[in-house]
Amino acid sequence: MPAYRDAQNQQHQVVRHYLDRSRELASACLFVADAGLTVPTMVFLRVLCEDLFLITWATRSETNAARLANAGVEALAHLAAVNLERGWMHILKKDSREDHTRAMLPKIRKMAGDRLHIEQIARNVGLGGVYDVVYRPASLEVHGKTFGVFSSNEGSGAITPTLIAIISVLDVIMLVADNCVLRGGATEPSEILGRLFGPE
Repeated sequence: MPAYRDAQNQQHQVVRHYLDRSRELASACLFVADAGLTVPTMVFLRVLCEDLFLITWATRSETNAARLANAGVEALAHLAAVNLERGWMHILKKDSREDHTRAMLPKIRKMAGDRLHIEQIARNVGLGGVYDVVYRPASLEVHGKTFGVFSSNEGSGAITPTLIAIISVLDVIMLVADNCVLRGGATEPSEILGRLFGPE
């Protein structure tokens, strides 16, 4: 679609980024689900839920979109700061090989900024219920906390309902994107929840 391909403002570019991610994740999800792999299918559901929260937040304001556009740099700065503080990395002056870690660390810490918290974002956009009902249970697989929760025989039975949930989340991601890029507005939480869970 030209409106997505030719996105001019940063907010629309961020939206396109999440659409591109969703397309790739959906393709990968079909491969792993077809192979009968429950764990990665659940992981994909959780990742797509997180993308739903983030794309919805980005469509709420240019400021939110700008914050997401910079989130990768902030995350890398945080990663660097942690590794520098713990001595796993060092910043050396090119010519003298003199250690400049202590001098550079405050600048890197400043680049890291405040980290985004996904639960806070989900609640901020009115999707706290999706976080609690879909994202939180799917996180069990992401963190490997399913031992003793499901028997190995039950695991494969989770693929079909998980795929149905994934399709619903993908549908809503596209709705949120279309409302922002094509219609110039944000999507109300009630519309998102209605698409995911049906009318109340």
